[in-house]
Amino acid sequence: MRVVSNTSPLCNLAIIGRLSLLREQFGKVHTPPKVIHELSKLQNRAARESIAEAIRQGWLIETALP
Repeated sequence: MRVVSNTSPLCNLAIIGRLSLLREQFGKVHTPPKVIHELSKLQNRAARESIAEAIRQGWLIETALP
């Protein structure tokens, strides 16, 4: 099953330090390029770094959706 997320769940989980819940539950999460762009602009530095690390680890995947 492919899991796709928008900005809010990713942002909010990253802010509270629980982004890893998505990885534990789903393995990989796909998100549109526009969402990745929005997340890269987060004011919360720890959340922004958490998102970047998830992308580097390869489980948060930027995916163009049809």
